[in-house]
Order: sequence, then C-alpha cells, then structure tokens
Amino acid sequence: MKQATEQNFATLIEHGVVLADFHASWCPPCSNQLEVLTQIEQETADFLTLIRVDIDHCGQLVHKYGLLSVPTLLLFQEGRVVERIVGVQSKKVLLELITPYLL
Repeated sequence: MKQATEQNFATLIEHGVVLADFHASWCPPCSNQLEVLTQIEQETADFLTLIRVDIDHCGQLVHKYGLLSVPTLLLFQEGRVVERIVGVQSKKVLLELITPYLL
C-alpha cells in the first residue's frame, strides 16, 4: 500500500481504479480495516491500487472530500470518486463494491 500525501495524491488517483483509505493512527477501527484492506490488496494487486491517507497530515484532502469520520474509503476511477464507504466494512462487502469497477 502506498502512503499518500497532499503533494502526491492527485498523481496516485489519476489512472486506473484506486481505493484510498483515509485513516488516523489513533483510530482503533482504522487498524481493523487495515487488516481487511491488506487481504484485498493481495487478491486484487493487478487491478486495484490501494493507498493510505493519514488525516492528521492531509487536512486539505479531508476538507476537499468532506470527510467527517474515519475510516472512510474513497474509490476512484480515473481520478473521479465513484464510491464512498464510511466505517469498517467486511472483505465481502468491499469486494462487492469494488469488483464492478475492475471489469
């Protein structure tokens, strides 16, 4: 998983399908979500890019995308948000949301 910053974020999301994990180090549910995302990354590495965005270091991105809680996952396709997922989700739920964009 790539670590996103405010400087490289636009470049990371501009091509393909990208799942951005907006998280915080102090957030226990974010740690739980990371375990699921690691599994998804292993299964979809050829089709999906996963990036992590630490909200404590990327305030402009938090404001730009109107994030109110963590974890929040934003799914991008060619730089545009196509799905917004708030809260911890199971692997099954995430794959069901992501898979149509990978085809």
